Amino acid sequence: MIKPLKPVSLRALSTVLLMVLMSLCVFTTAGCGEKASDVCKIRIGLIPTDDNTLFYVADFENLFAEAGLDVTFVEFLSAPERDAALQAKQIDGEITDLMTVALRKKAGIDVAILTLCLGATPAEGPFSLISSPNSGITAPEDLKGASIGIAENTIVEYVTVRLLDSVGIAPEDCNIVYVTKIPDRLNMVMQDTLAAGTFPEPQSSYAVSQGCIRVIDDTREDISQTVFFLTRDLLNTYPDEIRTLMAVLSQAQRIYMDNPENYRSLITKRVNVPANLTDTYTLPTFSPPQPPLKSNFDDVMTWMTEKGILAQPYAYDSLVDTTFFN
Repeated sequence: MIKPLKPVSLRALSTVLLMVLMSLCVFTTAGCGEKASDVCKIRIGLIPTDDNTLFYVADFENLFAEAGLDVTFVEFLSAPERDAALQAKQIDGEITDLMTVALRKKAGIDVAILTLCLGATPAEGPFSLISSPNSGITAPEDLKGASIGIAENTIVEYVTVRLLDSVGIAPEDCNIVYVTKIPDRLNMVMQDTLAAGTFPEPQSSYAVSQGCIRVIDDTREDISQTVFFLTRDLLNTYPDEIRTLMAVLSQAQRIYMDNPENYRSLITKRVNVPANLTDTYTLPTFSPPQPPLKSNFDDVMTWMTEKGILAQPYAYDSLVDTTFFN
């Protein structure tokens, strides 16, 4: 005798259906990029500089989430810590300089520059050569024979060389002193242990507020650029999401440039601007996202090769990907 089936509750039936659907989802997504979950998570390593402004604005205005992107900022106190995290695959990209991107490639990490952050125009140059309060250096010609603190084989050295070139001074005519850490270098300049040094923002503005003198900066010639890069693996796996990310950065640039003062508190807090400068700090200006100029890129690669940092310069197309602009 066949026993009648027991009635199934709606709740039990729903549970069974949900389990079936979840199983189907796991089966389906496991084949996309050979991952158990095909969710694009973009982890960006940041150190507190105003190069990051458009990312801070996009996060503050909830633009990433509204576009359906899962973007996480991983904060570091120093560039070496950030770069080590990239090597360990704890982050997917950085905002940094052209030299650092080339060094990541040299280290065997396949990365690609997506856009400039700062440096599309000379006015966006973030570096200054600062003299100490009692050095007597008030003009570029006074730098001959002076001690200048820089970090060896870094963008700071490249910028210093090009700044000196711009005023007709050979680096050999100065006493170049290698001081790797920015805080150490800054203290030595402010305390007159070094006659001068090269710094990004906000350190330059802080030094000037403490009596130092801004002798040369790169707002007259387009010398330095900062860029945003991601790993090729992420770009190849999630091209649509990366195009969306670039569109969000363009949106953030328009919102920010419409009224930068709206974001003064946000930026000065995120980049650790000293309290005495928060009201007067010159907020950065940003051009729309765009690839770095080939001439700037080539000059950095040539200098790195001449210095022996690279065996040969990288080609522009090997480190810059322009396919993600809408």
